[in-house]
Formats: sequence, structure tokens, C-alpha cells
Amino acid sequence: MEINQPNSVQNSNPAQSTLQQPGSTTLPVEQISNNVPLQHEHKLNPILKILGASILGIAVLAGVFFAGMFFSKQKQEIALLPTQPVPGQNTANNNSLADLVGEQELSTDSVTLRIGDNKLFYIENNNVYSYDVTTKQIKKWTAFVTTQPSLILKSLSVTETDDLGFVICETTPTCKLYVLDLESEQLSVVKEFSNTEYKYLSDFFDKSTYAYESSNPGKWQLNLVKNGQEKIIDSSDLIIGGRGGFIEDHQAIHFSPAGQYLLYIDTASQRTESVEDINVYIYDVNSGDKKTIPDATTPEWLDNDTIVFRRYSAKDTPNNGLYIYTLSTASEQKIDAIMSNAYFPAVDRRQSQITFTDLNTLEVSTYNLLDKQVVKVLDNAKNTLWLNGETIVYNETTRCTADCGPSEFESTAVKTKNILSGEVGTIPNLIDLFEVATNTH
Repeated sequence: MEINQPNSVQNSNPAQSTLQQPGSTTLPVEQISNNVPLQHEHKLNPILKILGASILGIAVLAGVFFAGMFFSKQKQEIALLPTQPVPGQNTANNNSLADLVGEQELSTDSVTLRIGDNKLFYIENNNVYSYDVTTKQIKKWTAFVTTQPSLILKSLSVTETDDLGFVICETTPTCKLYVLDLESEQLSVVKEFSNTEYKYLSDFFDKSTYAYESSNPGKWQLNLVKNGQEKIIDSSDLIIGGRGGFIEDHQAIHFSPAGQYLLYIDTASQRTESVEDINVYIYDVNSGDKKTIPDATTPEWLDNDTIVFRRYSAKDTPNNGLYIYTLSTASEQKIDAIMSNAYFPAVDRRQSQITFTDLNTLEVSTYNLLDKQVVKVLDNAKNTLWLNGETIVYNETTRCTADCGPSEFESTAVKTKNILSGEVGTIPNLIDLFEVATNTH
């Protein structure tokens, strides 16, 4: 927005403005009468004197009226301008909103970019890469030797402090938990597991606060490390088995935005005797208290107290679809505006919106949590993630024409779309959003 100064005002300070009435100064009535020579006064007709005085009175009143109108207009014009000069303002040109309000009053999010902003982090040849959606640049962040076929890199997570966490497991099977500082590009090992431990999932809140899932012989554990102190927050007898590859399956550990809670889901059934564990578990990282969302999958944090998830059922029923669970009240509510066949919710907390996929049509839509509106943004797509408040990354998807195992779908490319401008791009060398991370997820 730009504001033009009115041409009629030369000084933006009302106290210093010189305002003049139209025409010359009006003299008092007695001075005008004194200008008439006295020796001629007796020659004036009394009727003419009365008429002249009346006309003069009307002229005076008219002058006062128009002067008042002029002063009022001047005050209105002056009120449109700043009462004090704006630092750095060039009064000869139009001014931007940033100039008028001052940079210190702008939102930090609007002027400060984090290193991880606008980037998709992914794994290629057992190294970490990123793709920047604004510059279209690909960057390689690690230099692990990739000739060792048993090297496995997984569980990428971006922290609020611009760190990237991940795990590497080798043949022995020695696993190590790494943190990469995105600013200094320093790589460090924060946890090394024994040969009898195997590392599954992990998530970082910051460098000193992280959680991981691991197994010892006959034991499954969920561990929390906070400020150097480690504790087991859940465990069970390990049952080898479970399932994978079905559309409802999901594995994730995610801290809440403020780091107070940790959600966990692993439908591969490493912790129960059942062939499936379609439940979401939420842990208080301070007290260790646990809550369970039954028959739930693909959970995502909306804020520190609410989670969006898909209700799971073996049959397609009207109760399926997306729900919001509130921790403080242990209650849930279905999002009625979204169809029961909605999958894969992805959250953009900055703009209070989510994306989801309709698997009947392979359409991706956004749902605004504030105005409750649903807008279709993509065809032939699924598995979205937000890169920023206006750009999503997604799998371009088709239905399988050959044997795809338990899945009905096949990813053909990883693409990006700016939902405001409509611009679509392709991320080279990526086919699927399997082991990826953004700073919004």
C-alpha cells in the first residue's frame, strides 16, 4: 500500500503549517466607516446607509463561513499525514508500508527466513540432500561413503533451531543418531547404540531433546532424552511380525510444537501380539502420562493441544474421515466438511490450513480451519507436505496397472505447487516422499 501526500499541504506538521484565508484581510465595520470622509456623511441618504450596512454585514458573515470551511478542509487533509516524519522516508516519492510502519513493527516471520525454510530434505544414495523451492537449487549436506550396501539412513527431522536429525545403521548392526547444524554444517553423533540394539524411528525437538524407538532382544522401548537425561517412557515385549504397505499404515514420532508432548504411532505392530496396532499414543514428556486415540492413523499436530488424524475402520463407513482430538479435554470431533475417504492430512500451522487426499478421485484439497472452506488444488496426487504457507510438495500419482503389492497406487514424480500462483515444479531424482522432512513437519 502506498500513500500520496495531498498537493495542497506543504508541511506535514500542523503546528508549523501557515494557513491563510482567501482574499485580503477583512477590516472591522468601524474602520470601514471611518474611511468615508466625514464631510460627505451628511450627504448620504439614510436608506442607502442602512442598505449598505446590510450588504456589508452579509459579506462579513459569508467571509466567516467560507473561511471556516477552508480551515476544516485543511485540517482533514493534514490528518491524513503522519504527525511526525517517518525515519528514512523520501517525501518526494510514494512510500511503502514497511517504510511507514518501521521494520521493527513488522512480524518476524515476514522478514526473517530460517535456513530450513522453503526446503525439502530427502535421502539419496544414503546422503542428505535438500531442494529449495524458491531458488530451484539442490544441495548435498553430507558425504557418507555410499559403497557400503548395508548403510541405511532414515528418520529425517528438522528442528525449530535449524538442526536436522537422522539415524544411520550399519551391518553390525551398529546404529548412530546424528544431528546436523544447518547453519554451521557441523555433523555430530548424539547417540550410539550397542550391537544388540536396533534403531527404528526418531524425532528431534532441538539438539538436546529427542526421542527414539529401539529394540533389544525381546524388548521394545520408546526413549526420551532431555538435557542429557535419558528415560524410558514406554516399553513392551517385542513381537516380531506385523504388517506394512497398506494404505492405513503409518509410522511416526513427532514432538508437539512447544515440545510438551510426543505422539507415536507404528502400525507395523512391533509392540503388540496383534497383527496391527492402529492407535495413536500421546505422552507428556514431563510426567510420562499417556493417552490413546483408538482406531486412528496418520496423526499430525495442529497446535500443542490438538491433533488431526484419520479414523480407521476395516470397512468404509460414514464414521471414517478426519477428526480433531483435543488433549486437554480428551475429546474428538469429526470434520464434517471433509469426506469420509480423506487420507494423509498435512498441516500448515502458519496459515491454519491442512491438505488431504480423496483416494476415490486422487484429488488433493485444502481445508481452512478458520473459515471451514474446502478448496480443491490438485488432481492425480497424494501424500502432501507444506514447504511454506503457499507451496506444497506432493506425489504425482496414478492407479496401478501392474502388480503394486497391497497398494493400489503408483507414484510417478515428486512435484511442488504454489497454490496462490498455480506454478508447478518437479524435484529431480525423486519419485516418492518416503524419507523426507520439512520444517513444517
